[in-house]
Amino acid sequence: AAGQDPSRSEMTLGEASRSSMHVTAHSANMRCCRPMRVMCVHGWRTSPSIMEFQTAELRKRLPGLEFHFMAGHMKESEACDPTIATLFEGPYYAHWGLHQSESEQTANIKKAVHDALEFIKKNGPFQCVIGFSQGAALVTLLASLYQREGKTDLPVIVCVCGVRPDHRMQSSFVEELIGSNPLSKQIREENLSANILKVRSLHILGLQDPLLERGRALLQVYEDETATVFEHSRGHQFPPWEEKLMYDDIAKCITSALSALPEDSGFSELQCTLA
Repeated sequence: AAGQDPSRSEMTLGEASRSSMHVTAHSANMRCCRPMRVMCVHGWRTSPSIMEFQTAELRKRLPGLEFHFMAGHMKESEACDPTIATLFEGPYYAHWGLHQSESEQTANIKKAVHDALEFIKKNGPFQCVIGFSQGAALVTLLASLYQREGKTDLPVIVCVCGVRPDHRMQSSFVEELIGSNPLSKQIREENLSANILKVRSLHILGLQDPLLERGRALLQVYEDETATVFEHSRGHQFPPWEEKLMYDDIAKCITSALSALPEDSGFSELQCTLA
């Protein structure tokens, strides 16, 4: 579920769009008279508008950044759960399906990665990337792809209730990028530590999340020394809005990480072949 009650929000939700949706800050820019950009990637069967709502408390604390919201390539008629359908009108989007054959899922994952690269080419570069649930899985694949292509100065990555892309089935494409799934019965030990992401990352987990174990599995893809973990008491959602101090701390971590980024770090245009 997306989490918070929209009746508590003072913002107006825009219509979901496959094009870039952005919220531009009006305060002082953080670097060189140009605001740093944040790429936001929504979860399964939600939308850019829903993630705009989900990130409202965080964005209030990061007024110097410019936020862009990407939509998944799969248009869905149903929301991720009935509560979301009641609170938010469609259309809804996904980056890949959950009940597909390996070949179908792999094709959709590659399509999602391709579309994300096109989004970055059009709207980037992005110094920070925030992914929720399935969006966090896609963000992780992107970072792994950039690292595989020799790009070492990656953006700050924020995964909120993330899951591995292959949490329901094996995928050779996913395994190539981020190693074996530690939850899989078919695990290959030599791939457990393959392609560890050397990137500054933040991971926000809900202790009542039914997918918590899968979120911890995604966390293993990231280097321990540069990862910060926040835990809240709720389920599969952003922290509740009453967790003001947690939001303050998350915003401070993001700001600090961004200030330490080398010049030209982030997701920028990448030419590569998705084998």
